[in-house]
Amino acid sequence: MIQDMDTVWLYAFSPNSGSPVTAYYTIYTSGGNLNGRPVYATVALNYLVSVDSWGAGAWIRDVTPPFGPPLEFHDFAVNSYFYDQTLSVTFGLSATAAEAYAQGNIFYF
Repeated sequence: MIQDMDTVWLYAFSPNSGSPVTAYYTIYTSGGNLNGRPVYATVALNYLVSVDSWGAGAWIRDVTPPFGPPLEFHDFAVNSYFYDQTLSVTFGLSATAAEAYAQGNIFYF
């Protein structure tokens, strides 16, 4: 059962293909629990205007478990992820010759 939810908005603007821009946002999910919380994180590209034939993409950058290094993702295909012990979730939005908004959600169980 979902107990709570957090929402974040990311914005990135890149005027041309020679200056790509990446925005990150991290949410700390533990709420005082040292072992983390079970969460389901999603991210979606909500607005995109391309300057040239380039574009933008949103993804979940990493998920931090209570023990060990963060689980890092380097692929735009990772747009939703469930993890049973999470201390933080980092969202990413990358734009090249484009303007973009993305929405990230975390559902707490």
